Amino acid sequence: MKFDQYLEQLLEKELKKIPSYPPREVLQALSGLHRNWIGEFVSDDTEWKLQTIPFSQIRLTGMDAQLNTLLIKRADRKIDILREILDQDVKARALLELRALHSSEPILVRPGSDETWWVLDGMHRILGVIIRGQQSIRAWTPATTPELQIEAHVIYDLIKCLGSEPTEEQITDLNSSLRLLSHRYTNVKIIISKYFQDHPHIDSQFFDKE
Repeated sequence: MKFDQYLEQLLEKELKKIPSYPPREVLQALSGLHRNWIGEFVSDDTEWKLQTIPFSQIRLTGMDAQLNTLLIKRADRKIDILREILDQDVKARALLELRALHSSEPILVRPGSDETWWVLDGMHRILGVIIRGQQSIRAWTPATTPELQIEAHVIYDLIKCLGSEPTEEQITDLNSSLRLLSHRYTNVKIIISKYFQDHPHIDSQFFDKE
């Protein structure tokens, strides 16, 4: 057996374990693989509801280098500007028509800082709606601001960087990194208390200093 074949069998065994995990935990792990933000926003117990959102409140998000040039750099993430471009640029319209997905399935959005909604999932679907000339889209939205969650392995990876004999500078850097993470993610303290409570290099007064 070649090593690649062994890895394929190992992957097959690991994939069979996925149904035993809560869907939100699986999505959080897959978000790391796909480098998106979905897992951060759906991993807590926030209630989500369906509503129809006008395009004036939607902000487009990244897809790939080619589309990002059009959607982000040229259109500034705004659908009204994108439509103006499409009316004048035949190649841009052809690109969107090629990549669009025509589906009635709702998209998933997160709240922005200026009463806008940023697309977390469904960019191909929203391109289809834009091409069809609609002015709004059905979307899953959080009823309250989600509490962002981080995977435990991120903290574990930081601790591993210390090695067996860390310097004082490395220990300081670790606690500074944990402090930075805690400003964004609400479960940092929970993870430390659960898995690393007796770790000798994590500041015991860490959360009291925030």
